[in-house]
This record gives sequence, structure tokens and C-alpha cells, in this order.
Amino acid sequence: MSYIFLKRGLLIFSVFLYLSLFAAAPILAQTSAGDLLERLREKAGYEEAFEEEESVFIAIGKMINVFLSFLGIVFVVLTIYGGFLWMTASGNDDQVGQARKIIIRSAIGLAIILSAYAITWFAMEQLSSAIEV
Repeated sequence: MSYIFLKRGLLIFSVFLYLSLFAAAPILAQTSAGDLLERLREKAGYEEAFEEEESVFIAIGKMINVFLSFLGIVFVVLTIYGGFLWMTASGNDDQVGQARKIIIRSAIGLAIILSAYAITWFAMEQLSSAIEV
């Protein structure tokens, strides 16, 4: 009987996941706000909107931040997977040991990623302030 509830819950979860990720219509609020600002700029008589040019260092820093954010997501998923293994171990010591190793290693990896993110942020702040001066 519990198998039916588990199967039904998995079905409801998968439908919810599909609807929230793939069937949701994108909202393009930024585009319309940008068009509104462009029209206001033209009405006010300004020739060009101010566009800030990025240096190579800032662009590289943004790419590093995106990469580190992706790695952080991977380590959070690994932590959740380790917790799932631990909860479904049913007293199996080997599976509990494997889950504990996964959780500890993903916590260490997450700490490394967070420190790398902080170092990158600090370096990019220093570079951007040095370029502006």
C-alpha cells in the first residue's frame, strides 16, 4: 500500500517539476524597461545612452564567478544525494559510511568553492577600483 503512495507522490513531484521548469512562460520585464528607458532618452534629447565598457579582467572575473557558482550547485546536489543515501540506508553500515564520506567531501568542496569565490570577488573589486583610479 505504501508503494502506491510513493508512486503517486513521485508522479505528482515529476509533474510539478516539469511545470515549474519547462512549461513556465518566460517573463521579459527587463526588455520592456530597457525599451522604455531608450524612448525616454530619445524624448529628452540625449544622443547616446551611457554604456560602460568592461575590461578584460572584469569579464574574466564574471566568468570565474559563474563557474564557481555552478560548482557550488554541484556540491549542494552531492550533499543532498549523500543525505538521501543516509536516510535510505535502513541500517546498512556500508551505505551509511558511503553517505558520510559523500557529505564530508562535499562539505569540504563547498568550503573550498566559497573561499575561491571570496578570493575572486576580492581580487575583482581591487582590480576594478585600480582601473577606475
